[in-house]
Amino acid sequence: MPHKKNHQLVKDAIVYSIANGINRGALLLVFPLILFFYGTEVFGRFSLIWGVSQLLGPIISLSGTTAIIREGTVCRETGAFWTKYFYALTMFSSLVFILLGSIFIYGSQFEWVLVSLLLAFPNALILLKLSQLRILEGTSKYFFLSMQKLIILVFSVLIAGFLDSSFYVVCFCLIVGTGILWLKVNEFPMSDILLTPFKAVEHDKSKILMYCFFVIPHSISTWVMSASDKLVIDYYMDDLNLGIYSISYTLGMILIVINSGLAIALPKYFYKDITTFSAIKMRNKLVFIYTLLALLVSFIVASLISLDRQYIGFLDESVIVFSVFIWISIGIYLLGLTQLYSLYLFYHRKTKHIAVVSFSCALLNVILNFLMIPDYGILGAAIATVISYGIYFLLTYVLALIIEIKLKEKAIIHSLFVILSVSLFCLTLLSL
Repeated sequence: MPHKKNHQLVKDAIVYSIANGINRGALLLVFPLILFFYGTEVFGRFSLIWGVSQLLGPIISLSGTTAIIREGTVCRETGAFWTKYFYALTMFSSLVFILLGSIFIYGSQFEWVLVSLLLAFPNALILLKLSQLRILEGTSKYFFLSMQKLIILVFSVLIAGFLDSSFYVVCFCLIVGTGILWLKVNEFPMSDILLTPFKAVEHDKSKILMYCFFVIPHSISTWVMSASDKLVIDYYMDDLNLGIYSISYTLGMILIVINSGLAIALPKYFYKDITTFSAIKMRNKLVFIYTLLALLVSFIVASLISLDRQYIGFLDESVIVFSVFIWISIGIYLLGLTQLYSLYLFYHRKTKHIAVVSFSCALLNVILNFLMIPDYGILGAAIATVISYGIYFLLTYVLALIIEIKLKEKAIIHSLFVILSVSLFCLTLLSL
């Protein structure tokens, strides 16, 4: 890869890391406010609603981000078409899901799922817009849009908190604010969006839709792996334990800042020059840099938790928070490696293989949670996460070696390097 492209990749990765850290880690940034106004128990419940809404976004948008990025990287006009196309499909699918939720969920103990659906709708539209900005190389616009989402969340918490209102008021403010934000940044006429699915175009819609279709079970499986632990904890334990686990998980999610930077910045370069990214030198370099950054971030957060435990006492049950954080960090590190090697599968449009692997690991994750949480509590949930993400990574890694022929060259050397990196990360964290 030319030096100029290398430099641009690093720059993009940094900007996208910060921006997606804001997107994914927004809850971490406002959790002191939520703890101040509502307490640990409410934070656990709000964290569940927030997490489910973030993960439902790709599902109700029918994995439109995959088509926008994969096809739009080659041609921007194609990317614009698929952006409008999935805007329309997202509006339709959201309407259907919300109506079904209103009929079957409203008034039940699972009413919070309906709130998550309502919040997921505008978030899905923003997600599609962010994907369009990625293919347009609009890193600065991507960053400022992410900042606006964070500002809306902060003001929603502050407004509800100072009014001494229920945390559902926070959700209502978020839904309205995010919807207005999308209307502000959307540049397509609404009539054009709604008519796009019915237009006759040269694009092979059925092929692209089928490609995206298999990403949907993958997204659902990813959601299950990310949320089933909280759901099982909520079933077996009380809101306090759910809150403690949510805090630990949220702290561990800081690693997503690094994961997301690579996952968002790489595809644009990867799809255009797969030969470079298939070379063993480049792969080892990416794994090495990612491992070092993950270790650095995890060590900083672990140190802060230890300081709080010894001198401040801000966090409830900081000893168990520390233990759960270590295990969650290992799991998220493995997830980052999985995202790296799944790029080879997405490039070859092997979304069916991705769906099978993620579904199998999600099923395993649910089984492990039901087996381990009753006996080991929230620490059992964290260990189940590591086991699931570990197997998820191994299966994705093996598939990448099989499907991408160029990866087979010196694959044993690279495999040993990856195993060494994973072992170094895990042993370092567990020894803290």
